[in-house]
Amino acid sequence: MLCATDGNPEAVVLESTHVAADLRDLAAHVILEQTYVNRENQPIEAVYTFPLPMAATLLGLTVTLDGRELEAHAVEKTEAEEKYEDAITDGDAAIMLQEGEPGLYSMNVGNLKPGETCAIRLRFAQVHRFSGDNLRFHLPTTLAPRYGDPVAAGLDPHQAPETVLDSGKSFSLDLRVSGSLAQAQLHSPSHEISVARDGEAQRIRLAKETAAMDRDFVLLLTPQEVPQGTGLLVQDPRMDGQGSVAMAAFLPRLAGDLDPDPLNLKIVVDCSGSMGGDSMAQAREALLSILDALRPGDYFSITAFGSTHKCLFPEQRRVDFPD
Repeated sequence: MLCATDGNPEAVVLESTHVAADLRDLAAHVILEQTYVNRENQPIEAVYTFPLPMAATLLGLTVTLDGRELEAHAVEKTEAEEKYEDAITDGDAAIMLQEGEPGLYSMNVGNLKPGETCAIRLRFAQVHRFSGDNLRFHLPTTLAPRYGDPVAAGLDPHQAPETVLDSGKSFSLDLRVSGSLAQAQLHSPSHEISVARDGEAQRIRLAKETAAMDRDFVLLLTPQEVPQGTGLLVQDPRMDGQGSVAMAAFLPRLAGDLDPDPLNLKIVVDCSGSMGGDSMAQAREALLSILDALRPGDYFSITAFGSTHKCLFPEQRRVDFPD
């Protein structure tokens, strides 16, 4: 979400959101692109607050202002603040990115001119999370404080915009599944998707081209053979071959007698009057996340309570993935 520091949520309008990702073996490389326009008749300072998956690593961020490309580089916080303020004072365009609570980032965009277009492009990587023998790819599209007060979690007041799950905005998506996952069965419990072959890979898009940004996107992958491990070596093109990063992920197969016993979970949901509006929408998303994490063979029940209580099932229900 991008908004002006004066608190006017309509000063900066979100024009488009597109997500492209390459899901290969046990890791994913994701590129998120969003375009905003300053609708004010004067220059403004805008703040862009965005979530990433909790286990993701931010790889890079680029801002394009009417053809001028600005790329973020990591420096100490004090130095970053000084350089940013100096640029703003001189009337130059500048950006400053910082992390508040884990997985929640905030970026200042200074001197955004009237009618100017701001294109934000961020890259991040994450290791897939297993749910039983299935991989789970999770992409946040809603902005909501994870642990209570966002200001107490490290964000300044102007960096904590009002949480709105029904923003009226939409996003498009293009995912490519390759490597050891190329033959995996694909299922999304959150959105309708279309799947097509792309050579030896699979291509996933939204069934209706775009979808509302009112809930996170979740993709479940059931590989024919679970990868035992994967490695990745990346060189920084700016370091003339002197800088590189290696990552390795392992998934050992343990003996069958070490498998955990089935979980027997009772979920209680507050449906009282105090949960109206966004609170109930967030509770629904939390419930879906819990259900996504259950393994085949687990048991669960759901009880809603307010002035009275009601059990959704007469007895514990067994999980039969993927239904």
